[in-house]
Amino acid sequence: MAKKMHTRAKRKLGVASHRSHQRNTQPNLKPHGLKTFKTKESASAWAKKQGLATEKYTIIKAKHGKKFAVSQKSS
Repeated sequence: MAKKMHTRAKRKLGVASHRSHQRNTQPNLKPHGLKTFKTKESASAWAKKQGLATEKYTIIKAKHGKKFAVSQKSS
């Protein structure tokens, strides 16, 4: 059985105070990073498969120059 969670911790996580919850009950809400690819060709093929026009995205270097990522341009 898990250790009892303090009310302040429940408020921080947005959990009901009258319920006994474990600390990691809420999903992680951090934004995910860009999808990365090993080659520029595979990145552009994925963007084409997603239906993105060439002027709607850019391919940028990611992960210390070892990979490439598809970044959508904001309109």
